[in-house]
Amino acid sequence: MEIESDDVQAEQGGAMWAYVRVRDAILSGELPPGQRVSQVQLAERLGIGRPTLREALRMLQNEGLIQAEHNRQVRVAPLELADFEQLCALRLTVEPMAVRLSVPHLTDAELTEIAKADAENARLHKELDFAGAAAVHRCFHAWLFRHAGDRIRRMADDLWRSAERYRRLMVGQQHDLGALAQLADADHAAILRAAQERDGATCADLVAQHISKVSTITLSLIDSTRDPWVLRTAAGRVLEHRKS
Repeated sequence: MEIESDDVQAEQGGAMWAYVRVRDAILSGELPPGQRVSQVQLAERLGIGRPTLREALRMLQNEGLIQAEHNRQVRVAPLELADFEQLCALRLTVEPMAVRLSVPHLTDAELTEIAKADAENARLHKELDFAGAAAVHRCFHAWLFRHAGDRIRRMADDLWRSAERYRRLMVGQQHDLGALAQLADADHAAILRAAQERDGATCADLVAQHISKVSTITLSLIDSTRDPWVLRTAAGRVLEHRKS
């Protein structure tokens, strides 16, 4: 059921390898938002030289995941609601397109994996094991855009993981997570049916509606006074275009 990133194949000890390791630690919350990290200690932990680490850190800084500091430290970028909203808007723009391109080409074996991920995700949600559900939740979505092309697939997966980090770390109440999980599970069931029929257009429409709905509710849970105009603009363009 595991979805692997192509970046994991990078040569061990190289800058791309270090970039992937540190990025995974940030997105998983192992390196929490705002934490200061010594470059010396991080290089020792990864078993690489400082020049290699600096190259990896430059890539992470360009991605907005870390902030450089003067005293040989870096700081994991803090969570910002505006950034989360932009991630959701970008995900809404990219992922439905990726799903539409991919779903008609899904194999029977891949559809079986998607169904397994959906069932396991729902089971873990019922047990309120949201941390355990994170990996299979990612698998459910990632399998759907598996055949979209390498660049599109990587972009869709990166946006999903970055947005998921915010959702997991900023929505802290169990009952809120439970309500979001129930909503997501109902949407997933309809998305799965469309995928099993290899109906790319319908599946893409359902994914767009799902992202818009869950993102809007998540933003409201985090800050009920916020006007999510960026997300609303993206949703309006995507969903209105699909109706026409």
